Amino acid sequence: MSKHRRLNGPTTITLYAVPPSLNKLMRMHWAAKSRLRSKYGNAVFALLSAKGWRFREKNNIPRASVKIIVYQRTRRLDQDNLIGGMKPLIDGMRDAGVIRNDSPAWIDFPAPVQGVDREYPRVAITVEELP
Repeated sequence: MSKHRRLNGPTTITLYAVPPSLNKLMRMHWAAKSRLRSKYGNAVFALLSAKGWRFREKNNIPRASVKIIVYQRTRRLDQDNLIGGMKPLIDGMRDAGVIRNDSPAWIDFPAPVQGVDREYPRVAITVEELP
């Protein structure tokens, strides 16, 4: 495994797959939830790798700040549906080794912000390692 190189400041990536709302997530089969978590984890890791991020063993992952902006196609979600729908994304990031754990001790995760973009629904994720 290659040694991790600390990134200089925050790194922002964009995913063009908006996470489902909590209502949709709760109705999904467990296998579909698992595939969604893997899809997000792999996509986030691939995009961060292109910007210099490298795989690290779990014990070597520092505390991180993760800020998310979700651009919906039509209308904004209720805040509770938006936050609950982030679970596969955050769990995928943990599985991919981007964050150590999703507990408050290892991740600074402010409430996601959302907007509307009819042409390009997307998720902008900013990850920054904290000292």
